[in-house]
Amino acid sequence: MMSVFSSIIIKIKPYVKNLIYAGRFTYLPWKRNVLLIGTPEYNNVGDSILTIATLKLLSDNLDSANVIEITRYDYYRYKSMIKRCLRKHDVVTFQPGGNMGNVWLNEENWRRDVIASFSDNRVVLLPQTIYYEDTIEGQASLRESQKLYSSNRNLVITAREKTSYELMRKYYPNNKVILTPDMALYLDKHESKNVRSGVLLCLRNDSERMRTKSDDEKIIQALGDREYKYMDMYSKENPTPETRKRICNEKIDEFTKAEVVITDRLHGMICCALTETPCVVLSNNHHKVKGVYEWLKELSYIKYVESVDEISNAINKVMSEENRIFDNKKLMPYFEQITASINGE
Repeated sequence: MMSVFSSIIIKIKPYVKNLIYAGRFTYLPWKRNVLLIGTPEYNNVGDSILTIATLKLLSDNLDSANVIEITRYDYYRYKSMIKRCLRKHDVVTFQPGGNMGNVWLNEENWRRDVIASFSDNRVVLLPQTIYYEDTIEGQASLRESQKLYSSNRNLVITAREKTSYELMRKYYPNNKVILTPDMALYLDKHESKNVRSGVLLCLRNDSERMRTKSDDEKIIQALGDREYKYMDMYSKENPTPETRKRICNEKIDEFTKAEVVITDRLHGMICCALTETPCVVLSNNHHKVKGVYEWLKELSYIKYVESVDEISNAINKVMSEENRIFDNKKLMPYFEQITASINGE
């Protein structure tokens, strides 16, 4: 039989947890809370790389703010407490990615919830790709988002490539829309002493895949006698704030072991840029990969191709480039727009 003491502990435990969570917020009138909401706890490493880059940008540029990471799990668990702790001059930022639209509808519904929940605060949606399918369902979903997004005049929307930028300006004329690179490109070059060998195939097999079975056969044929192996952008464990950096570094380090990479994953391409790895890039089923490639097209060791028939020549080209240097200094003025938007400029 449960003791009276145990019963009391069970009853007060949720209140204690909420009070501890509330302690993460500052209540000093001259210091803002800047929330990064929606950081992932699932095993897509690309999204965790985005989180690392975002936290770096916020810590590099917002010295006077109290930056608080709120994972997806914590958002739903402590939502009421977060709303009570937040003041009007505090700012909410939202995890960047490529899921704005109806293809990943759970993500869009969750983003709507955040925008609706913090309508009194400045909300900055960090760099995203937007894509609504030209179907009855896709256009209905767009109208629902338009109604909600446009009702929040404090909402800033960030596109990570030009097609999304133009669509966002068209869909959300009442909101401020800015254009920046993918957030992962804020990171520094990834150093490694690994010896390179063989071909790495980092290819997607989800709803964004555009390749056919015939395309996959042609890719293998284009490799000739080169040794190859497959990898993906997923980890065996779900990252936490404590393990995220290790898991991401291990995944990024896989790219440093390859002589050349063939990928249709956006963050496969970006990992190659960060590691100065020769890379041939194929498209996914919409504009995000090709759009983000525009930020990288000056890198001679990264080559986007429209067709698998171009892969053989592209491999030879990127592997022949000896001057492989990743330098993101030219991109920094774009990222400064995010800081300015957080500051209300």
